[in-house]
Amino acid sequence: MAEDHDSRHNLTMHWVTVEQLKLPVCIGGHAALDFCNTRTGWGESAERQWEWLRSYDHLALWAWHAGLIAEHDAVRLRRSAARDSASATAVLTDARRLRRGLRTAVLEPENGRAIGTVTGYLRKAAQRERLRPGRMPHREIPASTGLELPLLIVAKAAGDFLTSDDIAHVHACHGDGCTWLFIDRIGWRRWCSMSACGNREKARAYAKRHRR
Repeated sequence: MAEDHDSRHNLTMHWVTVEQLKLPVCIGGHAALDFCNTRTGWGESAERQWEWLRSYDHLALWAWHAGLIAEHDAVRLRRSAARDSASATAVLTDARRLRRGLRTAVLEPENGRAIGTVTGYLRKAAQRERLRPGRMPHREIPASTGLELPLLIVAKAAGDFLTSDDIAHVHACHGDGCTWLFIDRIGWRRWCSMSACGNREKARAYAKRHRR
């Protein structure tokens, strides 16, 4: 984990380096929330927002970083994206669209438009899903899906989360300009991370008190 040199985005301690690319730390408590957190500063002015999914490479590496795909799949996907940049860009656009719909659906479960957006990708994921044989067969979206693999796996995770009890325990970070989402079943947590937003907000409050 490293410290971001660009303080405009309040990203201190919020990122890790994976294969030389900056990716957000996973602290949401569920992959669906961590996916929402691949953008910082939702609803803030443009200069206070930060896009973590800046390329298809970022999307593929994030999916690996979040534990959704295997490392060798991330490597293969990046190679495929390099050969077909147009398709990779289209998938990235879809991923960002899913992310916006998912975040809205998490915070506003009765928002039909947002739920509809997630449902569209969830249906596509269901069409690809299969049972993997074994002593305990399980459902999976096969690696043969191609460039859409991380998108559809995230869509499946989104559907799982939106229909879980945890949706009632989602909170947004109170840190200035953060807006990251996380699960807090007790209801006491204010920040996405004490080591990041928590310490920064406490330092800001301390400085404000001593300026009086």
